[in-house]
Amino acid sequence: MKKLLLFIVLLCSISLSFSQEKELSKEEKEKRERNIQAGNPFKEFGYKPKIATLSKGKYLEFHDLDSIVKIGSFTFHVKRKIINGYSQEETKYSEATLRPEIVSRWFSPDPLSDEFPSWSPYNFVKNNPLRFIDPTGLAPEDIIIWYKDENNKSQSFTYTGNNESNAPKNKFVQSVLDAACNNTTNGSGKNLQSLAENKNVKVSVAETSENSMFSSAQNAIFWNPEGGTETDNGTVRSPASVLEHEADHAVGYNSDSKSYFDRLNSPDSQYSNKEERRVITGSEQTTARANGEISGKQVTRRNHNGRLVITNGVSSNAINRKKTYNYYKLLDANGYQVNKELKKYKPKN
Repeated sequence: MKKLLLFIVLLCSISLSFSQEKELSKEEKEKRERNIQAGNPFKEFGYKPKIATLSKGKYLEFHDLDSIVKIGSFTFHVKRKIINGYSQEETKYSEATLRPEIVSRWFSPDPLSDEFPSWSPYNFVKNNPLRFIDPTGLAPEDIIIWYKDENNKSQSFTYTGNNESNAPKNKFVQSVLDAACNNTTNGSGKNLQSLAENKNVKVSVAETSENSMFSSAQNAIFWNPEGGTETDNGTVRSPASVLEHEADHAVGYNSDSKSYFDRLNSPDSQYSNKEERRVITGSEQTTARANGEISGKQVTRRNHNGRLVITNGVSSNAINRKKTYNYYKLLDANGYQVNKELKKYKPKN
């Protein structure tokens, strides 16, 4: 009970702080701007870069005990607020060596650090430099997972690639995260991951009970968390692999929509169109091999054919014959011609 009360007090204090932020007086705004610009050595040149401040200017954060400090390749006079000169260092020396006089200093905290309160402002690439890089310094963007709550109302969870612990305990949301985790753990999944981290992209993922697909019109992946694919050569791909396939289409569209539509509208005698050829012969093979669905010189397929099958789990490529048969029974009842599928997946007694 005490923990609950403390949590409620904390929420109230956070809410109060946000409300106070929105109602700053003119004097307070001017004061905060002065605090922010105190750390701008380029002010006299009329240039105002975005200066990071963890308190958004509420406190003066630019402090240093030295009169002159070295920041990168130039020296800066702290008291006079001017660039004092430039220095040259041989590139063969760096902080990787044991020369204590060679020290790099951040001019200020990360300008985007206040947008990520759960991460230390001193972290780099979410503390995972073996997997991620940061060529632009921009914030990661999101994948928006849409789901129905217990009251059957539409809700969404924003997936940034590394916030699984904050996800709701919704079955569909957890299925998306499980699929992403499975793919990345096995060494693939780069397309879904890149969508989550791309600042300029917002892609939705919504549930479907039919074949999974990517819709460029809605910039959304419609994914069946139970639906794998069995191809003509007998290869079965898991729902997780199917999700990565559709994520590759989403990456293609969001990276260069003109080229995407050029490929989509270019017929291909083997794979329906050039866009499917790109994905099937590329990431589909990589993902299926990483997930153990093919091996050696095997390929998932040499065309764009495939039947939806219900598997035993998000990362499983084992067909659940009973559920698959029932799926096609429902299609049959709705007038679809699925006699071959009913015969193929009829449960064995």
